[in-house]
Amino acid sequence: MNYRKTWQKQYENKLKEKTESLELEAKRRAEEKAALTAKDLQEQVKEISERLKKSQETEIELRKRGRELERKQQESELEINRKLDDIRKQTKAELEKGYSLKISQQEEQMNSMKKADR
Repeated sequence: MNYRKTWQKQYENKLKEKTESLELEAKRRAEEKAALTAKDLQEQVKEISERLKKSQETEIELRKRGRELERKQQESELEINRKLDDIRKQTKAELEKGYSLKISQQEEQMNSMKKADR
């Protein structure tokens, strides 16, 4: 009976050692997996952060270009309006000059006709 208790005690000790060994191995593997997962997640966060930064820079550049295009469009519209105003003024001046000249010619003709009638 003593032999059986000794053998049972040895078996229990070996079983306990094996269980502890397996638990340690499982814990080590879990820690390795967690470390790899954490590393992967950190890389994903870094990649996403870089993409976000690039997209924000692109957005800023696009807004800047948009403002520049808007400014140029406004300048173009102002320049076109100035040119149109100049053309209108010039045309009006030419029309007034032509009208004045025509009136002057008509007045001269009437004066000539009055003198001829006298």
